Amino acid sequence: MAPKPGRMDGNAVPSLRLIGRIGQPSCGPPRHGHTVWEVVFYTSGNGAIEVGDQVCPIAPGTLLCLPPSIPHVERCPGGYTNYFLHIEGLHRGHVGTAPVPAFITAPDGALAHLLAALHQEFQLRSPGWQEETAAVLAGLLVHLRRRLAMGGHPAVGRLKQLLSDHLDQPSIHVGTLMAAAGLARDHLRRLFLAETGRTPARWIAEKRMEQAHRLLITGSYRVAEVAEMVGYPDPYHFSRVFRRVVGRPPSTVRTPLPT
Repeated sequence: MAPKPGRMDGNAVPSLRLIGRIGQPSCGPPRHGHTVWEVVFYTSGNGAIEVGDQVCPIAPGTLLCLPPSIPHVERCPGGYTNYFLHIEGLHRGHVGTAPVPAFITAPDGALAHLLAALHQEFQLRSPGWQEETAAVLAGLLVHLRRRLAMGGHPAVGRLKQLLSDHLDQPSIHVGTLMAAAGLARDHLRRLFLAETGRTPARWIAEKRMEQAHRLLITGSYRVAEVAEMVGYPDPYHFSRVFRRVVGRPPSTVRTPLPT
């Protein structure tokens, strides 16, 4: 068993209850929650994870820090692989001031290396593994806190705001908005991709689908109405994009309207 949490300045020191790895593409378990914090790092797969009433896109390099008791379920039609950690003694301050669920999309080789080392120590349990596991976990949490606190490039922030302001406009031209962000288009695209793990076009599509998901689960709107509200005048095109991003058709999300 992993070492029990100690005490430091009156607070429990986080300790690893479990680290596992899904090494072959899987569609995962049904909706579930945990009694402790869970950290999930996706190494392959494209789709989305529903966390409470939020939907977060999944791609290789996506990381989520999930507080206890929040139900969640992955929707990846082709399956996914990941590392998942259950951590005791973790509290909100350990992940800084990032929103919950804390979310990183940019590729992070250092994070993948730390997780692989932690998984190996936990599985092999060689002499001294408990001390080594505690040390690697401490380094991992410091790395996470730094990553979650990092500010992005101002031009990337401006582009995100411009894209967000035009979510409901079907005639949006991403290239025009990139030019308005104040940086050379190719350079901005590289920065945006490095910071978010998405191209600007993919980013706005996912934000539109997140908004669509929030509207659909209210049960107040038909699929065609939601499609128009998020900038898709063609509901069939909207349905194809929604299924590609979220992992299932919009008709399976919407609560039936009363007759």
